[in-house]
Amino acid sequence: ALVFNAILIFAGNQKISTMIHPIALRNGLIATGIVVAYTIVAYLVGVKLFTNWWIAIILMIGILVYYILSVKNIRKAKGGFISFGDAFVQFIVMSAMYIVISTLFMYILIWVIDPDFGQAYVDASLEKIIGMMEGFGAPDVAIEEAIAEAEVDFEKQKSLGGTVLNMLGPLGGFAIVGLIVAAVLKKNPPVFEETETID
Repeated sequence: ALVFNAILIFAGNQKISTMIHPIALRNGLIATGIVVAYTIVAYLVGVKLFTNWWIAIILMIGILVYYILSVKNIRKAKGGFISFGDAFVQFIVMSAMYIVISTLFMYILIWVIDPDFGQAYVDASLEKIIGMMEGFGAPDVAIEEAIAEAEVDFEKQKSLGGTVLNMLGPLGGFAIVGLIVAAVLKKNPPVFEETETID
C-alpha cells in the first residue's frame, strides 16, 4: 500500500497536458471485455479451465503488451509527443478499468450468482497449490502454512470489501509497470520552436 501511495503522489506531481484519451478508454474496454468473455467461457466449461493459471498469466501478459502499444498509439495521435505523467495516466486508466471491472464481475459471478461454483473454484485452487508445492519438494509444514494463508485470502474474496481490497495489489503492480512504460515512451516537444531566419 505504501508503494502504491508513493506512485500516486509521484505521478500527481507530473504535468498532465490532456484529459484521458479516447484510445485509452476504448482499448481499456476492449481488454476488459476480452477478460470478461474468457471468464464466462471458463465458467461454462468448468472449474478446471477456470483455475488454469497458465491461461490467466498469458492473458495478463497479452493485456500488458496491448496497453503498451496503446500508449504508443496515443503518443502518435498526439503528434508524436507525450509527457511522462500523461503516458502514466493513460496506462493506469486502462489498467484500472481492466482490474476493477473484471474483478467485480468475477465476484458477482462466483460469490453472488453461483457460490457453489465459487467453493469448487477454491477447492480446486487449493489442490493446485498443494500439487505445485509437492512438485517442488516443499516440506509438509510449508505446504500447511501456504494452504492456511490461501484459505484466508479466499475467505476475504467472498465479501465485497475483501474483493475491493484485493484489487490494490494488482493495481500497484500495474502502476509500477506503468511508470516504466511512461519513462520509456515519454517524448516531450522541443522547448524552442525553430524559426526561419531572414538574411
